[in-house]
Amino acid sequence: MREEHISARALGGLVYCGLLAPMFRVVPGSWSEDARQGGWVPPLLALPLLLGVTAVLLGVCRRLPEGAGLPRLYTLAFGRKAGDAVTFITGLWAIVVSAAALRYYSESIIASVYQDTSVWIFLLGVMALVWRACDLGMGAICRMACVYLYIIGGALMLLVALSLPDLRLYHLWPFWTGGWQSMAKGALPVLGVEAPMLLLLLSRTEPCKEPEGWKKLLLWLTASALTMTALRVVVIGMFGWQTAARLQIPLFSAAKEIYLLEVFERIEALVVAVWVLSDVVWIAGMTAVSQDYIRFAIKRKGGKWLLTGVVVLTIALAQWESGNAAAVRFVMLNRLQYVNLTVCYLLPLTGAALAKMKGQI
Repeated sequence: MREEHISARALGGLVYCGLLAPMFRVVPGSWSEDARQGGWVPPLLALPLLLGVTAVLLGVCRRLPEGAGLPRLYTLAFGRKAGDAVTFITGLWAIVVSAAALRYYSESIIASVYQDTSVWIFLLGVMALVWRACDLGMGAICRMACVYLYIIGGALMLLVALSLPDLRLYHLWPFWTGGWQSMAKGALPVLGVEAPMLLLLLSRTEPCKEPEGWKKLLLWLTASALTMTALRVVVIGMFGWQTAARLQIPLFSAAKEIYLLEVFERIEALVVAVWVLSDVVWIAGMTAVSQDYIRFAIKRKGGKWLLTGVVVLTIALAQWESGNAAAVRFVMLNRLQYVNLTVCYLLPLTGAALAKMKGQI
């Protein structure tokens, strides 16, 4: 992977674009059954905690030397051998996250658009794009995300605007009918969904060392939470919480309901485009993270052989995942989210506390 300077704006655009992929998988999801009309509120409840944790960790990374962010923090906190072990495990976990996303993407797009198509076509096609993007470097991935961002942003704004006539206020209000406890419970999966991108934000120190760089990154995270809220409003406002909770791909179903003067009769094609582009960015970002973390841990330059190994392992794990899209989605929302919270929040905060106690930062 080629090294080059990454600006806070470019990294933030990558994070926002990549986070749209898990949003498509979990908006609004089974949480609507508990929160009812308040199923759109959990992203707003999760936002202060997300921004607080991210601000603390970005502040820590600003004090580290130029280069690797989180891996260097682990070395300072846990020592060389233990820190390298934690960094290596984190890199492996990023591969697991990529594999789960890849399998879910492939199964979902087959079920929704290309029935009776072999899953291998999508596994190999996406990972070929990811391999090339990662080989060109993180800068290329950021530039790809920034280009996609215009397409994705336009498509999402069009989707929200055209759905407004079909929204029903009684599906969204009063939002407290499910109770505040249910809405707070729904905030936990939101944190789990956004957790892996923290590994990307903290993978290098240059963006957060820029003047106002950490503020730009926090603004991108805020934009992602507000986007998730808007998409939930669209789905729940259109279908109601009972129906929305049973939909496999809620946004795709919402797009199919939009019809305006025959011009936008097939707006679901735009949703598929957003879905594909954001998944490619998400998986590319996680692949880059895993490659960087593993390379730091093994103290080798790596190169194409390491990237190829990461890609092959991702495909193997994705193929090993059994079940349809609903089964994979259940695993991602129930089993993987707690590991996400541990690896992406608890471990970095623990490392920051230990490094502070040792006087390393």
